Amino acid sequence: MMRRAWTVARRELMALFDTPTAYVLAVAFLGLGLYMSFRSLYAMGVASLRPFFDLLPWLFVVFIPAVAMKALAEERRSRTLDWLVAQPVNEADIVVGKFIGNWLFVLITLAGTLPMAMGVLLTSEADVGIMVAQYLGASLLAAQMIAIGLWASSITRNQITAFILGAAISFILILIGTPIVQIGLPRWLGSVANQLSVMGHFQNVARGVVDLRDILYFVSTCGLFLMLSVAALSRDRLSHSRDEFKRLRTGTAVIVAGVLVLNLLGGYVRGRLDLTADNLFTLSYGSRDILADLDDIVNLKLFVSDELPQEIQLTLRDVRDLVADLRGAADGQLLTEELNPDDDEEAASEASSLGIFPIEFNVLRDDELQVRRGYFGLAVTYADEQEVIPVIDRTDDLEFRLVSAIRNMTSPQQPTVAFATGFGAKDASQFGAFRQGISDRYRVTTVNLEPEDSGAPAIDRDSADILVVAAPTTPLSPAASAAVDQYLSAGGAVLMVMERHEINPQAPISTPLTTGLEGILSDRGVEATGELVFDAASSERISMGRQGIFNVIRAYPFWPIAFTGSQHATVRDLANVTFGWASA
Repeated sequence: MMRRAWTVARRELMALFDTPTAYVLAVAFLGLGLYMSFRSLYAMGVASLRPFFDLLPWLFVVFIPAVAMKALAEERRSRTLDWLVAQPVNEADIVVGKFIGNWLFVLITLAGTLPMAMGVLLTSEADVGIMVAQYLGASLLAAQMIAIGLWASSITRNQITAFILGAAISFILILIGTPIVQIGLPRWLGSVANQLSVMGHFQNVARGVVDLRDILYFVSTCGLFLMLSVAALSRDRLSHSRDEFKRLRTGTAVIVAGVLVLNLLGGYVRGRLDLTADNLFTLSYGSRDILADLDDIVNLKLFVSDELPQEIQLTLRDVRDLVADLRGAADGQLLTEELNPDDDEEAASEASSLGIFPIEFNVLRDDELQVRRGYFGLAVTYADEQEVIPVIDRTDDLEFRLVSAIRNMTSPQQPTVAFATGFGAKDASQFGAFRQGISDRYRVTTVNLEPEDSGAPAIDRDSADILVVAAPTTPLSPAASAAVDQYLSAGGAVLMVMERHEINPQAPISTPLTTGLEGILSDRGVEATGELVFDAASSERISMGRQGIFNVIRAYPFWPIAFTGSQHATVRDLANVTFGWASA
C-alpha cells in the first residue's frame, strides 16, 4: 500500500510545485508570518520563536485549506478521479498519497522559517529543545489541518467550497479553545470544547513538552478526517442498498464516536517527553531521592472547582501532572486527593480551615457578565504540620515548594545554615530579609572563625549543612582558612560573599581588600581578579553634587544595572539589579 501511496504523493507534490498558486501561497505565508514575528521579537526584546508559533495556527487556517482545496475537488471536477481509481490503487492509497504530498509541501514551506530559528540560536541562548518541540507541534498541526482540507475537498467538486469548508472547521477547532468563547459556554460544554480544541494541545507542545495526550489528539483527529475522506470516495462507487455501503456508514459512525470518546477521556492518559534544556517539566533527581526516602504517609490535597477560566486550564493540567509525578516517585507514601469544594460541603469546610478560599473571576452567563468564585489551591499535611498554597498562580517553582515542604515536615531536624563570624564578617542579623526568607526551612546559627583562645576554629560538618562567609573586612587567619578548606573538602557547602575592594564613597577611593579566601577558590578553579566592573551603557544615575542651584545627576558606570534575561523561577520576578562597585 505504501508504495502505491508514495507514487500518488510524488505526483501530488510535483503538481503543487508546477502551479504558480502554490508559490504565491508559500511566499504570502512566509512573508506575513516572518514580518509579524520580527515585529514582535523587536517589541518584546526576547530571543524566542514564541511570537511566530503563537501566530501559526491562525496562518494555517488560511494557508493549509488553500493548499489542500484542489487535492480531490479538482480530480472530481476534471473527472480524473474515476481514471485514478481505475488504476491499481484504491481509495485509501489515493487519500494517503494526497495527504503525504500536501503535508510535505507544507513542511517544505515551513522550513523557510529555519533561517530565523538559526539566527535566534546563534545570537542568543535560546532553548534548542523548545524549538524542536515547536516545529514538531507545527508539523502535527499541519497534518491535522491537511486531513481536514482533504475531507472538505473529497465531498465537493468546487475548490472554493472546499476551501471555505476546510477553513471553517479549522477555525472552529481553534476558536472553541479561546477564552472569548469559553467564557460564554456552560461548564460541561466548555470542558468538552477545551478537550477538542487545537489551541491547548498545540500550545502545550510548543512550550517544550511532547505529551502523549497531545500526540493522541492530533493523530486521532488526523486519522479521523482521512478515514472520512476515504469513506467519501468509496461512497461514490457503492450502491446505497448494498451491505458494503451500510457497513461503511456504520464503521464511519463508530470511528467518529471512538475518536470523540478517546479525546474526551484522553486527560487520564499519562506520558510525556520533556525537551526543555533544564527539564523544566520533569522531576529533578533531588526531588525523586527525597520522595523515595519517605518512610511515612504524607497527604496532598488539591482543591479545584470545575468551573475555572480557560486561562487556568493549562496551569491546572500542569499541576495535576506534577501531583501524579510526585505520587509515582513516592512509591505509595504520598496520598493525593482532588476535592471540589463547590459540590462538597465537607471539602469546602476543610479548605476554609486550611486557609484556602475561593478566588473570583468573570464568566458570561445568560447574556451577562457574572462574577463567579472558584477554588484553586492545595495543602500538604503530615501529622500536625501543614504547608498550604491558597492560590496556585504559577507552576515553575511548585515542585520546589512542595518537595521542600515534604522534606521539612518529615525530616527529624531542619538543615542548618551557619553564618561565620570574626574577621569583620557580617552575621545573620545583618541579613534580616534573607534570614526571614529561609527561617521556615533552615535553622540559622553562627560559627566563630576567630575564637578568643586563638586556636583553630572548629566547623562541624554534622552541625552545619551550609556555611556562609559574608564580606570579611580583614584577612582570615591561616587557621580559619584551613578550617573552611577542610569543611569544603569534607563535602560541606559554602556561600562566599566577598568584597574585593574597600570603597570610600566620599572621595571615592578604592582600596584592594584581601580576604584570605582567594587561595581556597583558586584551588577549585575559581579566580577572583578583583577588577571593578565598569559599564558605560547600563548604569545607575546618581547625584554628583550641586553646581550652583542645580543638582547634577549623571550615569555612574561603577554602579552597573543588570537586567533579567531569563525566565527561570529564581530571577523571573526581578526587573533589574544594581551592583554598587562590583568586582569580577
